[in-house]
Amino acid sequence: QGRNEVRVMTAHGAKGLEANIVFLPDTVALPPRNSSGVFVLKTEAGDAPIWSRRRNEDPPPVAGLREYRRLLEMQEYRRLLYVGMTRAQDWLVVCGYRGSREAPDDSWLRVVEAGFGEGKPFKTPLVDEDGSPVEGLMIETDGKARERPEAVSRNDAVTERIDPSLMMRVKDEGAALPPLSPSRLADEDPTDPPPLPTEDETGAEIWSSKERGNLMHALLERLAGIPAEERAEAGAAGLSSATDRAALETVLAILDTPDFSWVFGQGSMAEVPIAGPVAALAGRTVSGLIDRLIVRGDQIDVVDFKSGAPHAELPEAYLRQLAVYAAVLGEIYPAAHVSAHVLWLDAARLDTADTDDLAAALERVKHEHVNRG
Repeated sequence: QGRNEVRVMTAHGAKGLEANIVFLPDTVALPPRNSSGVFVLKTEAGDAPIWSRRRNEDPPPVAGLREYRRLLEMQEYRRLLYVGMTRAQDWLVVCGYRGSREAPDDSWLRVVEAGFGEGKPFKTPLVDEDGSPVEGLMIETDGKARERPEAVSRNDAVTERIDPSLMMRVKDEGAALPPLSPSRLADEDPTDPPPLPTEDETGAEIWSSKERGNLMHALLERLAGIPAEERAEAGAAGLSSATDRAALETVLAILDTPDFSWVFGQGSMAEVPIAGPVAALAGRTVSGLIDRLIVRGDQIDVVDFKSGAPHAELPEAYLRQLAVYAAVLGEIYPAAHVSAHVLWLDAARLDTADTDDLAAALERVKHEHVNRG
């Protein structure tokens, strides 16, 4: 008042302050309901988290908790009204408005009207949209406090109890084991270790087998689905080095080989993520990425791409990888026959894993990675 200013602040921000004249401008809007569907029920066994999506779907105990939460919201709403009102030393001006609906009974405006009783009507200097004077009520207090209502406890709000059996503590099963990765199930790695970046005598960069394999995987994924006459041009886009172009030639030769047409034809999918428990591995979860998956009715084929020179016999690491893939697919397609293959890209050769070899490899995986923990 001494500085000819009007301070605008929230009720929270006004705590501890006083002024000769205080206006409460928004006294009609109620606080929004907490939309969370998560509740905590206090029980003798401890806190029990409960989730309920909609209020009209609440079971009776949750309905009580929801109403109790609303009761707490409204108590805080009224506490803020008390804070706002008690900031005034001389004059408290409570402003209300009416739109298409009357002010709610629980609003600050109605609480003030009910708490202070009848007032003396007077005309304010304000006018409504029709130009008519806005009337107010002048209320003078006698300074006497009114009797406070009894508080409602959390447990009183829950009128019906939940079956005690639902409140039992769940046995701690410990941390879940990480999923097995099919490509990391053997100590040996048949691929060459990546060399340090260098150049050959022609100035071309020498790639590791892994880097070259990654490029060919990407090219096979992107080129298999486009017309054959467009593959060369599409594949060459973005490739600059002689190593890149050599990898592209290898991929194009694979895609043009009639014997491999079923690998990239109808029913085939590239880079397929796969995950799930395997009964033969005591329910252990497996998670991996299949290079090519072909689903043809009751015949399922998994094809893994390998670069470099082919081996006379499939290495242990590849057998285990294919065995686990086949086991997961067997869980997903229990009525189908699953076959596993390795496609040697540089040799344009497809090797099919023997069923007995796959079963033996799966047993070794179980012995080393499941039974030993």
